[in-house]
Amino acid sequence: MKDSAIPVVNPDYLVEQFDNEVVLFSLNGANVVALNQTAHLVWRLCHENLTVREMIRLLADAYPGQGEEIRADVLAALETMAEHGIIELSDGP
Repeated sequence: MKDSAIPVVNPDYLVEQFDNEVVLFSLNGANVVALNQTAHLVWRLCHENLTVREMIRLLADAYPGQGEEIRADVLAALETMAEHGIIELSDGP
């Protein structure tokens, strides 16, 4: 995955929060994906037209000293969402 890629959200997915769990589900009900806290933050950032690099930098600034872990978590969350058709990755600028 390129750092310059921009995640584009599939509008056929909605998010619901139940107590401490966040779930994305397709409007047709065919796909449901539970998100952990990091994946939920990434999902929210996907709506901001940011590149992968900008997402990682933003979260690394918010959580100093965890840069490598944040990078791995962001990439894993984006890959999972892409595999489920929740996002597509554009080529970016």
